[in-house]
Amino acid sequence: MFYLAAFALIIHESFDLVYVATGSMEPSVPQYSLVLVKSTSDPATLQLGEVAVYTYPQAADVRFMHRITASDYQGSMTFKGDAVENPEVLPSSRVQGVMLVGMPRALEISVRVLEDPGATFILILTLSAVIAGYIIGRV
Repeated sequence: MFYLAAFALIIHESFDLVYVATGSMEPSVPQYSLVLVKSTSDPATLQLGEVAVYTYPQAADVRFMHRITASDYQGSMTFKGDAVENPEVLPSSRVQGVMLVGMPRALEISVRVLEDPGATFILILTLSAVIAGYIIGRV
């Protein structure tokens, strides 16, 4: 059911599910989380403090997710992971979207839950409720 709701969102309005592979955004976004990201084509709509998904020019097929900490009038943005010391400055055109909601450690939990059908049902129900809440909030 969660995957159906997520798929409906992704089809309806440029949403994407992103897997968080590292701990660079901990504690706000733990490693192994699943994050619902809304695509953006206008970097001017982005705000300081939002968690953005972006790519590097040298690795366009790999996505990174860090907080926007600064921007300038020349179209550059500064990104920094909550658990990372050094910020990164990139063109705002590299931003693909912003985080809407995350399910902390969803993949770590799901691997353990798959062994228990009752727990799997509860996980799917919870994730579906999160996405349904977002849809209802937008109407």
